Amino acid sequence: MANSAVSEINVKSSFVDDVSGADRQSYAYRPNLVINGNGNTIDFRKHWYELDAKANESESLTINDLTMYGYSYWGPVTIMGVNPNSGYDHSVTFNNVTYTGAQLMYGRTTKVYIDGKTTVNSVKSYISPFRAF
Repeated sequence: MANSAVSEINVKSSFVDDVSGADRQSYAYRPNLVINGNGNTIDFRKHWYELDAKANESESLTINDLTMYGYSYWGPVTIMGVNPNSGYDHSVTFNNVTYTGAQLMYGRTTKVYIDGKTTVNSVKSYISPFRAF
């Protein structure tokens, strides 16, 4: 996520994001990032990933075909967004995504698109394939 030259990520297998350290993980700016889940599962647990866009940059994130779990207050995806009158656009597209956990994302002045068969289950606790929370 730190390499701004990467514009597409293909998830090859299911995993738990259990890296120790800060809960917030920011990643390098890129105009478009596509994450293809390929039918896999990620349990983000308490971590969230924050787009690091500036007020003078447009940015979009698309997540395809992924099952997600998480218990962060902010959700696994955070995009702060910019002034809606700035002419720049920050957006997230969830396409064929299933999410169970706290809120799916936090976005201030961020456009959100829901495509395909996307299901969001906002719950106070969950049982992922990896462990109960």
